[in-house]
Amino acid sequence: MTTITINDKEYDYDIFTEDQVTLVTEINTCDTEIKRANYASAIYGSRSDLLVKALLSSLDDTNKDKDESESQ
Repeated sequence: MTTITINDKEYDYDIFTEDQVTLVTEINTCDTEIKRANYASAIYGSRSDLLVKALLSSLDDTNKDKDESESQ
């Protein structure tokens, strides 16, 4: 017997109707997509942070070069 737990209650998956099986499949698909979206969000967030750091470093270098040329 295959069971599925929903809100702390177990159900016998083997007697689910076709519509109920379809709903479980859709729930699993949604959960998978949520995990994928959260992962993508974390990756893009990290990438954005790195790009901002690179930009700030580049701007600092540019300002140092400008200050050095102006003082000469």
